[in-house]
Amino acid sequence: MSDSMQGLASPLPAAVSDAYRAVFDHAAVGLARVAPDGSFIEVNDCVCQITGYHREELLGMNFQAITHPDDLGEDLANTEMLLSGSQQSYAMDKRYVRKDGSTVWVRLSGSLMLTAAGEPDYFVSVISDISASKAAELELQKTERQLRRVLDQLFAFVGLLTVDGVVLHANEAPLKAAGITLGDVVGKRFEDAWWWSYDPAIQEQVRQSIARAAAGELVRFDVPVRMSEGRLMYIDFQLSPMRDEDGRIIGLIPSAIDIDQRKAAEEHNQLLLAELNHRVRNSLTIVQHFARHAFRSVADPGGALPTFERRLTALGAAHTLLTQAQWEPVSLADLIARTVAAACGGADRFVIEGPLVVLPPKTAVTLSLALHELCTNAVKYGALSTEGGTVQVAWDIPGSEADSSEADFLLIWREVDGPAVSQPEKSGFGTRMIERALAQEFHGEVNMGYFPSGLVCTLRGRVPVAESRPA
Repeated sequence: MSDSMQGLASPLPAAVSDAYRAVFDHAAVGLARVAPDGSFIEVNDCVCQITGYHREELLGMNFQAITHPDDLGEDLANTEMLLSGSQQSYAMDKRYVRKDGSTVWVRLSGSLMLTAAGEPDYFVSVISDISASKAAELELQKTERQLRRVLDQLFAFVGLLTVDGVVLHANEAPLKAAGITLGDVVGKRFEDAWWWSYDPAIQEQVRQSIARAAAGELVRFDVPVRMSEGRLMYIDFQLSPMRDEDGRIIGLIPSAIDIDQRKAAEEHNQLLLAELNHRVRNSLTIVQHFARHAFRSVADPGGALPTFERRLTALGAAHTLLTQAQWEPVSLADLIARTVAAACGGADRFVIEGPLVVLPPKTAVTLSLALHELCTNAVKYGALSTEGGTVQVAWDIPGSEADSSEADFLLIWREVDGPAVSQPEKSGFGTRMIERALAQEFHGEVNMGYFPSGLVCTLRGRVPVAESRPA
């Protein structure tokens, strides 16, 4: 019997032995007989090629010596199960450490041969080099991990559903934003997830979308979803079918992006449009009012035209300021500075001071028109008609209550170092507008004081305190 046949339970006929030798030596995979203690009894050339060792070197070694330390525990556990009789064979992917120190991935299949007495005789190992496929598998796993990291760090929602709408996966960031985990959604129907379950009507919309996507349709709509602490957020939601290479639908891909800011901007624009329409109607009413009072019972309509034009200019200036502020509440200080600059050619002869106060658009327009009338009177008859005259405009919010939505408001227009003034015999349109419109708009009262030292206009009323603070 040849050396290669040592350890067989009984001698083989010569013809069988030669056939065995031909198969063993020329097999396209590694073949080895291994003793119960792990030492190699016999190896073919393919095993030598895989491990980088000569046959004589391997026959003086055991498989433990060339198995990668990270794979040795599993390999020994498998051989123990063979020796104990708890299993007949095993297969595993493992690494050998080659003679040059490099590693090679192999697929090992092992089985145990017994003696005639039923005792362990030797292991038969079939070894295939899978380095190329393993490298491709590891590269694919690396790519999948990188893709998973990208998806998990991407706030846009991306998921995977079965054709009938059961959640298989969802990326991490949207889960965190909703205050839920992957385990809260995987294996459950998509429409029953936290995002939609607050509203049966939306759940039904999602359910119908799943059916449409499963039939091959791309579904897309804007919808509010529930996030952490019950907050609602608008998303642009899309559900598309996933097809295999033959075009069959094998799953559904839900995706979404946050459009909360866009929705807020759209709603804000709608409000602005409605507000603009309302303001235009009000402005036309004011213009009609100006025209009625400017040209009614006037012997020389041409002489009244400049007054009319100045009032329209003041109205336009107020609208310009509010348009720049997108018709949001405006600063009282900015409003006064711009109004007097437009009406008087500059604010260098004004002393303007007071705490932060913001006014709603409608109130700002009324106050701007009233200030224009005061400026016009001051230029014609008051402090601004002389070189040394000045105007002091001061305001305060005395005694405001912290828990109130409004605060007391006091504004004083005081003309200094101008000519002596006296109360007119009758009130003109400008005076009536100051006294009546301001009092109504500020829910208070206006007093016009005609003193020898100059005009003093006092406004007492109420203003919103949401953004108004003492200095």
